[in-house]
Amino acid sequence: MIRADKEKRPVVVLAQQSLQWVYGERTVGIRNKGDGERIRFGATAIKRYADLILDDGAADVIIAMHIYKQGMEPEIGNE
Repeated sequence: MIRADKEKRPVVVLAQQSLQWVYGERTVGIRNKGDGERIRFGATAIKRYADLILDDGAADVIIAMHIYKQGMEPEIGNE
């Protein structure tokens, strides 16, 4: 659908994404600000998500994410 309208007008995609499950199980994720390996892996996953949307014809992508106050907060079900 994005591709079909690409030449008519710019399409801005507002997306929401979480890194939950990116690392396998939900309980395996970024533990703290020093967890460089998982932070880089998560950043790569989010960039890939944005790039796929852009490749589909979007002019811009804005991604919102759930903000955690601490690493691996308990699941609250409203992400």
